Amino acid sequence: MKHYLFTIMTRDGEHEYYDRWLFPTTGAEPTDLDILVDFTGHPKKDWVEAEDCVYESSYDYRHYSIYSRQEVEPGDLKVLERYGL
Repeated sequence: MKHYLFTIMTRDGEHEYYDRWLFPTTGAEPTDLDILVDFTGHPKKDWVEAEDCVYESSYDYRHYSIYSRQEVEPGDLKVLERYGL
């Protein structure tokens, strides 16, 4: 199983927020929308692409996008989990 460290950008009007999230994959490579659905918990059917690679949900007024995606080596996984990612 591969693990990725994602940086997710959330735009809230004039402000931008960045969250780091450790995500395990099982099987096929996840799309940006798959990641955002798991991150927010909003159903996939309620998302639209507001701009190129920027998504919004009908449950939320904020815009979300994947800022970066890094594959995590198995040896680094314990360190990241230790620090709460």
